[in-house]
Amino acid sequence: MVSTQKPIFAIVGATGMQGKSVLAETHKTGKYHIRALTRNKKSDAAQKLLSDYPGIELVEANNNDGKTLVAAFKGAEYAFLLTSFWDPEEKLDPETDYRQGKILADAAKTAGVKFVLWSSLHDVETISKKSIEVPHFTCKNKVEKYLKSIGLEYAALYAGWFASNWDRFGMGPTREKDGSLTLTLPFRADVGLPVLDTEADFGKYAARVLENPKEYAGKHILVASEYQTIPQIAAAYTKVTGEPVKIVQVPLDTVPLKELTGMYEWWNKYGYYNGEVIDNDAFFGRNKPKLHNFGAWVERTGFRVPK
Repeated sequence: MVSTQKPIFAIVGATGMQGKSVLAETHKTGKYHIRALTRNKKSDAAQKLLSDYPGIELVEANNNDGKTLVAAFKGAEYAFLLTSFWDPEEKLDPETDYRQGKILADAAKTAGVKFVLWSSLHDVETISKKSIEVPHFTCKNKVEKYLKSIGLEYAALYAGWFASNWDRFGMGPTREKDGSLTLTLPFRADVGLPVLDTEADFGKYAARVLENPKEYAGKHILVASEYQTIPQIAAAYTKVTGEPVKIVQVPLDTVPLKELTGMYEWWNKYGYYNGEVIDNDAFFGRNKPKLHNFGAWVERTGFRVPK
């Protein structure tokens, strides 16, 4: 580990979408010594971080190995913690987020980290009175309770619906044999999704929290640009690309993965954010940065559904 007079900010998952965004935004400020955690610091993605963000420190650690995490967190004042239910190595284990979250929390506490940013979501199980199961939401929220129980100060960042999901999980349109686009909708068309351009915007919220951690201690922050329905999202894609998108409503029980079925049911009955209002003006104040809705994401990335 290096010696530095700047507060050390350790970032878990630094090569991923959330972690890299946090790294990019906090690196801009010049206020922190960035310690980027990755499972393999020899990977191309990790090595690119070194070239793109001069002065950062690259450290190997694994969310399933507390010893590597304690070593990686040593000397850090702040840490960004996240888990990934969708990590192929975890094989959709419903307890992934809670199990790894506890390991991360214990390691941060042991290493003496003063404040953590935790990537979280709502407690679907409690709110729905156990009528809906979405483990990758609920288990993240349970980690918040665990952080509190061990006396580790934290703020929770509730990541919205990734705009990039249009290229993942079958959430985007498919191209038919005639070249047209069809988007199947397994939940209500009036459901507003809190759209997040993860790579461009997630880190802006983290950087804002770190400006005054005490202000946000124990609170959760909604990390999204605005609510947009799937018809609005499809219309935004058409506006940018000129390609129309046909929307076809399908029954919820046609969704093959239980985790996604539960999530869509949650959206239908409670909303992604349980009905909470997104108020970026209040959160950022007069220094509110540019945030990207779905159309802006399409423009920024140049994404197009493959021919």
